[in-house]
Amino acid sequence: MLRATEKITALYCRLSQEDANEGDSNSVTNQKDILLRYAKEHRFPNPTFFVDDGYSGTNYDRPGFQQMLSEIEAGKVVVVLTKDLSRLGRNSSLTGLYINFTFPKYSVRYIAINDHFDTIDPNSTDSDMAGIKNWFNEWYSKDTSRKIRAVVLEQIVWKHIQEVISVVTRYEAHFRSEMEKGSVCRARNRCGCIKSGWHRLRSESASL
Repeated sequence: MLRATEKITALYCRLSQEDANEGDSNSVTNQKDILLRYAKEHRFPNPTFFVDDGYSGTNYDRPGFQQMLSEIEAGKVVVVLTKDLSRLGRNSSLTGLYINFTFPKYSVRYIAINDHFDTIDPNSTDSDMAGIKNWFNEWYSKDTSRKIRAVVLEQIVWKHIQEVISVVTRYEAHFRSEMEKGSVCRARNRCGCIKSGWHRLRSESASL
C-alpha cells in the first residue's frame, strides 16, 4: 500500500472546441495555473496533470480522464482537483456517479475550485447545489450543440442557395449571349437580302 506522501494529487484539465470559443478563461494553460497554485497553497502532495484538450464533457471516454481513473482505481490518488464542475464533465448522471460513488469508493477527495465544491464537506450549501450545477452544465452543452448545428445548417443552406444563384447567373449570361448572336445573324441576313435585291434591280434596269 502506498503511503500518503507517495500518493498524487490529480490536477484534471479539460477543454472542448466549444469551450475554446469562449476565450482564455477556460484555456488549458489557465486551468493549469489555477490548479497548481491551489495545490501548492493547500500543500497537496505530488501534483500531477491529466489533460484532455479538444474533448467534449458529455462523455467520459477521454484519454486523460481514463488515465486518471486508472490511477484512482490503483489507489494512487488522494485528491482530484478541477477548475469547476463542468471541467470534470457535462453529463449530469455520470458526473454525479463519479463524485458520489467512484471517488468515495477509493477514498479520493474531489474539489471543484471555482464552484467552492469539496467532498470533504458534503453538508455544505455548495455541495447541495452541485447537482443543479451538473444539470445546468449538461443543459448548456446540449444548447450549445443545438446552436452550432443550426449555424452549420444555415451555412449549408446558404451555400446551396449561392450555388443555385451562380448556375442561374451563368445560364442567364449564356442565354443573353446566344440571343445577341441570333440578333446579329438576323440583322446580317436582312442586310444580305437588301443588297441582293438592290443588285437584282440594277441588273434588271440595265437590261431594259
